[in-house]
Amino acid sequence: MKNKYLPAILIIGYNRLEKIKNIIKIIKKNKKIRYVYFKIDGPKNKFDKDQIDKIQNILQEYKLTNKSIIYIKIEKKNLGLRKNIISGVNWVFKKEKKLIVLEDDNIPSLSFFNFCKKMLNFYEKDEKIMHISGTSFLKNRNDNDYYFSKIVDCVGWATWKNSWNKMIKNFDLNKTLDDKRFVKFFNTKEEEVWFSHYLFREVNTVNKKCLWTTWWQLSIIKNNGLCINPTKNLVTHDGYNIEDNPEHYNDKATIKNQYKNENILTAGFKKKKIIYNLKKDIDHFNLIKIIDPHFSYFKLKKWLFKLYFRKSLFKNRFSKTRLNS
Repeated sequence: MKNKYLPAILIIGYNRLEKIKNIIKIIKKNKKIRYVYFKIDGPKNKFDKDQIDKIQNILQEYKLTNKSIIYIKIEKKNLGLRKNIISGVNWVFKKEKKLIVLEDDNIPSLSFFNFCKKMLNFYEKDEKIMHISGTSFLKNRNDNDYYFSKIVDCVGWATWKNSWNKMIKNFDLNKTLDDKRFVKFFNTKEEEVWFSHYLFREVNTVNKKCLWTTWWQLSIIKNNGLCINPTKNLVTHDGYNIEDNPEHYNDKATIKNQYKNENILTAGFKKKKIIYNLKKDIDHFNLIKIIDPHFSYFKLKKWLFKLYFRKSLFKNRFSKTRLNS
């Protein structure tokens, strides 16, 4: 008999009371959700502490009045987003083998959970598939389908314990780019140039700190892994707050349309032969370039020059004549 329940759900939160209330309402509507884990980061100041205390009360009430099995972990000190997410996933995987992850500002469509469940079941034994995304950055999103990508998107996502265990523990971008597995990851020169664009964007964020998603992205690269992306957008990112922060976006109309919630019909989905779709990945990145203000072409050119310089050294290093460093 097939398990009627969904895999475990992890909700990552901080001090946003209303967003936690909203995500609880969404979860309550889905009767197939059995296990829910809440991981709340610790406070930075008194305001945070007051908000987190209120969140704790709401979660305790939800735990007592709901049929789902609820686990709650609230940090005493502020870890920051990267550590909070990584430690949260590690925490859940002490008990679970499959996991669906949402942050408190992610609003999933009705079909998101079932999509993740099907993909987690279809590809559970395929080590090449390491990540399942809930978002789509395709310009044309008319099809009810999914494809294999090299891009990690984490606005609503899912993975397996075995895949997560391959997360790199210590991260150095330069050393990683020189890694033989990274070089072999690219199928074509076009793909290599394009993906360098993507990684450049990831490591040049507003606060100049490497996002946790970059660690996960490079872990997938080093393991020659792939991601599953839906052809429709299944999760809205409510944390962008476009009206309050207009300077953060190059094209407000595009990003509003991009994060519009859609449903995908999964009834006819079948397991596919795993073939990477470069064309859709390029389409994905072209839309990111429009909406992401942190993309700098001048900086990118300098970074790409360094990348190819390292690559040439790398190739010589592994040839018969080894370079002296």
